Amino acid sequence: MSVQWTLVAGFLYFEIGLVAILCIPVISSTRWSRIFNSRLLSWLTTHGNYYFGILVVVLVVLFADALNQMRKYGQELDPTDASANLQTQTFHTMMKFRGQRNFYITGFALLLIMFVSFCCPCVCIAELLSFLVFYVGWFLLCVSKLDLKPI
Repeated sequence: MSVQWTLVAGFLYFEIGLVAILCIPVISSTRWSRIFNSRLLSWLTTHGNYYFGILVVVLVVLFADALNQMRKYGQELDPTDASANLQTQTFHTMMKFRGQRNFYITGFALLLIMFVSFCCPCVCIAELLSFLVFYVGWFLLCVSKLDLKPI
């Protein structure tokens, strides 16, 4: 694999690890909310939006390049052609495989970017909703203990 595809695959593996960590049920939504609202992460968010946009654009360009490779090598070779010897067919099949591999790597990286960017705010909303449910339940419990008589 070339350098750019190795970096894209490394980024994909990082995203897979991040999604796996986000899905661990042991870590409460309160702790995730504290992590997401920390000063360090808010600083990274404000300064990293520019680089995040550049990363998405680079992934989209690499995705389009993978689509182009798949289209270019997707056509079967004519077996009656004199230049279609075994070495040419092997090279053609190898390039087709590389295009498909690159397509899947960049496609899943883009999919996980959308998933992570959607999942992180949802974790914060879940923390807010858990506090809301707790306090509403506590309020209803306190109200039910009061001996209120109708007027």
